[in-house]
Amino acid sequence: MGALDYRLAASDRGKLMKKHAIAACSVAVLFGLPAMEASNGPALAGDYAASAESIHHDLPRDTPADLEGISFILLGTKRTHDRPGWDTLAVELGIRNNSDVPKRMGQLADLVGSIQVAEGTTKYEVKLQNASYPTQTGTEDTLLPPKMAICGEYGGNEVVAPTAVGDVPATLHPTKLEFADLPQVDLGSKPNRAQCYPSLPPRAPSAPTKIELRQPDEPQVVKLAISGFRPFPADYFTRLEGNINNSNRFDDLRVGLLDIWIVDRDGIARFSDPRGSYWDSDNCNLGIESEQVIVPPAGTSQVWACYPFRDGGHPAVAVVQYDDNENPVLVRLRGPL
Repeated sequence: MGALDYRLAASDRGKLMKKHAIAACSVAVLFGLPAMEASNGPALAGDYAASAESIHHDLPRDTPADLEGISFILLGTKRTHDRPGWDTLAVELGIRNNSDVPKRMGQLADLVGSIQVAEGTTKYEVKLQNASYPTQTGTEDTLLPPKMAICGEYGGNEVVAPTAVGDVPATLHPTKLEFADLPQVDLGSKPNRAQCYPSLPPRAPSAPTKIELRQPDEPQVVKLAISGFRPFPADYFTRLEGNINNSNRFDDLRVGLLDIWIVDRDGIARFSDPRGSYWDSDNCNLGIESEQVIVPPAGTSQVWACYPFRDGGHPAVAVVQYDDNENPVLVRLRGPL
C-alpha cells in the first residue's frame, strides 16, 4: 500500500511554502469514527493527488529523541473512494510543542506512521504530508517555540494543514493514528481547534515593544522595535512594522540574518515571501535575497515584513528568529495600527 502525496490545489500556491528571508539595507521584519466525515472549521486545501515523489525530500531529518514533547491535534478527516475495495484516508493535524525548548519543524517532514482499525490488528501505512515549514534565515528550518501549536499555513487562498494520508480497506473503521515516539491520535474524538490558539508565557512582551537580539558568542546586541501590524486588504497583504536604531555614532550597525513569521489567533501561520503576488518593494523590505542589513551611524532603519492578507485572520504572535540563535523571541500582537 502506497501513501499519497497531499498537495496544494494550484501550483502557484506552492511558491508560498518556501521563502528567502535575508533582509535588505532597509531591513525587514518585521503560529470508532463511523462515517469519517470532514469536520467543520477553516477551509483547508482539499486535493489528494497521487505522486511518486516526495514534496520535501531534501529537508534535514532529526533523531527520534527530538520529537519528545511534540503531539498532534486532530483538525478533521476525509475519506474518499478512489479504487475498488479501498478508500483514501486523509487526517488533517495541528502540531503542538509541549516541551520547554524550541523544536525543529523539518524533522516532521514525510514521517511514516500507521492506522489502527476496529476490526483487527492489521495496520495500514500513512505518510505525513505538508508538515514542513519554510526554511528560516540562519537556521536549518522553522523553530516551533515552547508551548505553541501550529494548525496549518496560509498559502494565499487557503489553509494547508499537515495531513496523514494513506489507504485503508473500504469496509474497515480506523480508530487510531500513530507515529513512532509520538502520542497516538484518537480518530474517534471530536476535532478540537481550541488547542491551536497561541499560548504565550506571561513574560512575552506586547507590541509596541523593543526586543534585544544577539548572535551566539557575540557581544553585539541588535535592538529591534516592533510597532505592530497593519492590514492592506485591497492590496492583499498584511505588514508588520518596526525599526532598528544604531546608537553608535562612529560605525555602521551590521545586523545578522533576521526573519519573522506570524501566527493568527487560530494557530494558522503566515510567512513572508518576496515572490508572492502581494509583494511590493515600496511597502516591504524583508525577504530580499543576498543583502545584509546595515544601519548607518546614529541612524534608524525602518523594518517592514509583509504576509499574504487573510480575510478573518488576526495576527496574535510574531516569532522572531535571529541568525543562528535557536531561541526564538515571541511578541504579542494586539489590534492593528
